[in-house]
Amino acid sequence: MKCNNHYPIMGNWDVIEETRDYRVWKCPKCGEVYKGNRHKGVLEFTTDAIREGRKQYRKELLQPYRQGEISKEYLDAYPKNRDGMLREGILTKKQVKNAKEVWKGDI
Repeated sequence: MKCNNHYPIMGNWDVIEETRDYRVWKCPKCGEVYKGNRHKGVLEFTTDAIREGRKQYRKELLQPYRQGEISKEYLDAYPKNRDGMLREGILTKKQVKNAKEVWKGDI
């Protein structure tokens, strides 16, 4: 990172704030503050065939839960399973109504 006034080594920069999406640095010499974005998402090294397979077989890859949260995509894709889960008492109508899209963009 280059300061307008100085060109210090990156190790000399003070990280003021750090989140999942960005970092804020401060120049130790002049105090000028810079905000930099971090990479968006996880880098994935895979072939086009695997990506196409995920699109083609998306429904088969869906799981009912992700990190303990019920999947709206799964409930919509498998209405018979949803009805069975309601009948068996595994889910309540309120849980089905409040289900979120937990697999969005990952499958």
